Amino acid sequence: MVKNAEAFPLNNNQDGSAQESDGDQPSPAGANEHVVAATDASNGASDRGLQTMFEFDPSDGSLSWSDADAASRIFGVERQKVAATSDAFSACIIEEDETRVAAFLGQKPSYSCEYQLRRADGAGHWVEERGGWIGSGSSRRLISVIRSIEGRKRREEQLSW
Repeated sequence: MVKNAEAFPLNNNQDGSAQESDGDQPSPAGANEHVVAATDASNGASDRGLQTMFEFDPSDGSLSWSDADAASRIFGVERQKVAATSDAFSACIIEEDETRVAAFLGQKPSYSCEYQLRRADGAGHWVEERGGWIGSGSSRRLISVIRSIEGRKRREEQLSW
């Protein structure tokens, strides 16, 4: 019975009776607080919304980050140690996606991929990266967004278990 209660939390009605939660209706303040807190803690809530943009300059291979603090959290390094070149960035990727490589070589106009970054402590951190080329000639740049999907990957792993 306890396991069912955890799997199907109840919402309290104003008259004190209980109804099963369908997950779509908001619950009263305080109802199921422990369920929400436990779920957020195990799903990497601190990484929710963690993202930054970078600009890649193909002429010298340099990267410019829009939010160096977010990049340092994603890479798991101090702000001044965030990858400043495409080669340094690629060296942090556990298994680089072919589409990403082709995009950085200018062979694809845009790309989207998921992969794990090898952080300074050796742990992997799942990210999603999307980008595309803008400009032409010497002003051509690859603009990309990288965001943490660590929480989502943990949830998927738990569900598959």
